[in-house]
Amino acid sequence: MISRTRELIIKKYNLIFIILMAIFVSSKASFADENVISNYTAEAQIINNFVSLIEWKDNKKKNICIIGDSNLFTKLSLIKNRNYDLNKKYKDDFLQDCDMIVVNNDFQGYVEKLLYKVKDSAIVTVGFYKDFAKKGGIIEFEIFENSRVKVSISADSYKRSGISINRNIIAAAIIY
Repeated sequence: MISRTRELIIKKYNLIFIILMAIFVSSKASFADENVISNYTAEAQIINNFVSLIEWKDNKKKNICIIGDSNLFTKLSLIKNRNYDLNKKYKDDFLQDCDMIVVNNDFQGYVEKLLYKVKDSAIVTVGFYKDFAKKGGIIEFEIFENSRVKVSISADSYKRSGISINRNIIAAAIIY
C-alpha cells in the first residue's frame, strides 16, 4: 500500500515538472543579453505562461500586479508579446484593479493582510515561497535548485475566486 502511494506521489511530481517545463521551454519570451536562467527568469516564464492557463469570468485584457522585488517586474517587462498589462504595486496601493497579484518573498510578513483584502474577489494570488497556499494564497510555485517546480493550490481560496485553472495543473498540484 505504501509503495503504491509513493508511486502515485512520484508520478504526480513528475507530471507537474513535465507540464511546467513544457510551458517554460515552449515560451516565446526573449530576454536581452541573458545567458543564465535565474530564479527571476524562471518565475517570469511561469507567470507569463500561467496567465493563459486561467479563465476569468470576463474577457478583458488582464492586469498583472507585482508586489515586492522589482527584479521579477523587470524580467516580466522584457517579455515580448505579453497578453496582459503589468504593474508594480506597493503593499498599500489600491489592488482591486489587479486580476493577478504576484507576491515576492520580500512581503511574506504582509501576506495575511493582503490576502484578507482580496479574499472574496476574483483576484488570483500567486506566491513563490513555501506555505503561500497554506496561508490562503490561491497558487504557490516553489522552485527547487534541480529546476523542479512544486505547485500548491488553496482549495478554499480557489473556489471563492470564481476563476478556472487548467485541469492538468489542478490534477498535478498539491491541494490544501
